Amino acid sequence: VTGSERYSEKTVLTAAELSTGDSILLMNPAALAHKIESKLPYIEKAEIKRSWPDGVNVMLTDAVPSLAVDTGEGYVLMNNSCKVLDDDAVAITESALIRGVKLIDAVPGATAQFDENVSTESFVKLCKAFEEHGITGITEYNLTSVSSIKVIIDYRVEVQLGTLAGAPEKLA
Repeated sequence: VTGSERYSEKTVLTAAELSTGDSILLMNPAALAHKIESKLPYIEKAEIKRSWPDGVNVMLTDAVPSLAVDTGEGYVLMNNSCKVLDDDAVAITESALIRGVKLIDAVPGATAQFDENVSTESFVKLCKAFEEHGITGITEYNLTSVSSIKVIIDYRVEVQLGTLAGAPEKLA
């Protein structure tokens, strides 16, 4: 097991339900990777490969919190794909605050579901568009008015996007 600074080898193998003596011929690498990614929220990506004749390599990439939603009692931390990493954080560091959304579902290891006003999929596309265009330092997404979305960069530059429709094209 390599690549994670957060989880021990034992924790990863337990999450994957792998143990010494399991047949590498009968294992399903994709299913095991999915188990790891869903049971261990701070794993962004798990890749499992058979190592002949009798081994298994598990390569992990740790998730980085980049988004946060204030619940009133703490923060829900998420990555850029809105995968929930922590549902009870007391502070946020280097994560963009998302204002104007309510979370319907925020289970660590699963994708967050926003209220009916904002589609999680559309919001993820917006995050990816900023990333693809090399725009970094986002400190706030203000979705209070879905017809007048604002993004704050470095606490000082305000980008007015209008609606989420066509956001990638607007950024281009």
